[in-house]
Amino acid sequence: MNWILFSAATDISICLIEADKKPDSGKIILKDFFKISKGDIYEEIRDKQAKASIKLVSDFLNIYPNYKS
Repeated sequence: MNWILFSAATDISICLIEADKKPDSGKIILKDFFKISKGDIYEEIRDKQAKASIKLVSDFLNIYPNYKS
């Protein structure tokens, strides 16, 4: 997450990925993004990341009974 503070990125992607043997090689189950502003400090970005992660997990739990990999 530190690199975001030094980049011009404003839309940060976040994914829920199915576990696989290799890192980041599993099927993407859900994907979303959150926005950061130029003046956001590290703690604000981490808070936005946490909220986006919680939403992603909540969205997955809502589809889980019907989810098929």
